[in-house]
Amino acid sequence: MVLFKSYTMWSHDRLEFLKMLMGVIDKIELVEPDYVDTLKTACKYGITFYDAIYVQIAIDHSDTLVTEDKKLRKKICKDIDVLSVNEIL
Repeated sequence: MVLFKSYTMWSHDRLEFLKMLMGVIDKIELVEPDYVDTLKTACKYGITFYDAIYVQIAIDHSDTLVTEDKKLRKKICKDIDVLSVNEIL
């Protein structure tokens, strides 16, 4: 997920942002999807394998997918909880 494209920070804000970012990074869990299931997901929804990886991980972990891809959201929203960034802020 892209947090922002461009943002100017004052030096004191940089340290606070870095602390917050490190807290997020510490909580990241690396997972690998089942590639056979991912291929099935790509075919089922008519999406790219790349997009299907994120969808499959959301399915496997009973999680909500956050994406700005409106076409992807429309294809999967009947089966998977999906939100845009603005909806979670």
